Amino acid sequence: MYPFPSDLKVRTLDCLVINYLRAKVATVEYQTVRGVFPEGEPAYYGAMIMSETHVQVAVLDKACILGVFRPTHVE
Repeated sequence: MYPFPSDLKVRTLDCLVINYLRAKVATVEYQTVRGVFPEGEPAYYGAMIMSETHVQVAVLDKACILGVFRPTHVE
C-alpha cells in the first residue's frame, strides 16, 4: 500500500524524488519534468487506460513560463 494515503493527489513524495534526482544524479539541467500516473479502474474491459490516469508537468525553470490563466467553467 502507498505509504502516505493522505498524499494521493498532492504527490509530495514524488516531488522529493524528482528534486533529489535532479540535484544528485542528473548530468544535465532539466527545465521541465513530465509524469504519468495511471489510477482508477480500466476505462473499458481489457484497457490499459485507467479511468483516472492523469499527467503532471513540473516546471523547474521559471523562465519557461510565458503566462498563466485561470480556466473558466465550461458546461
